[in-house]
Amino acid sequence: MSWAIDRLPEGATVSVEDGSHLMAVLLGEATLSPSIPRDVAVGVWNVWREGMEKGWSENQLSEILKEKKNSLVDALCTPYKNRLSDLRKHFASIRYSDPTVVDSEWIVTREKESGSSGLSGRMGRPTCELTLKYLAAGKVDTEELKLNMNKEELQDLYWTLKQAQNVMSKAAK
Repeated sequence: MSWAIDRLPEGATVSVEDGSHLMAVLLGEATLSPSIPRDVAVGVWNVWREGMEKGWSENQLSEILKEKKNSLVDALCTPYKNRLSDLRKHFASIRYSDPTVVDSEWIVTREKESGSSGLSGRMGRPTCELTLKYLAAGKVDTEELKLNMNKEELQDLYWTLKQAQNVMSKAAK
């Protein structure tokens, strides 16, 4: 299965010419045409990136696309087939790798209420500050992403991560 194909925008339409244009943009030979929505372009690029990471041939990409997005087979497979060696060189030259989470920290605090009601400084609802330290692709120093969440937002994040963990466990079998 393909995470990138699953995330292609619903109802996305791409012609073979648009696919060739998107390949040229990805390879740095052109700029994105305003007639192609950015979310569609990013979705197509992610499909090709996944194909590179997993070593898909044009036939494998075609079969996977037929299962979920049959209308996009020609538009994505033709440029992929025609420029496969260029695509491999491109990804090898940039040594692409996803950011890697190297550490995480959390702390629970309480919000301070403020206002004209005289309750200024009174402690409010609890919040969680989650800090993810990650190593960005091509970087040496870690960067931080801080998220402040209330109880409900933390629960939503927990369930989303749990669903991702379950899917990954099933995919590993």
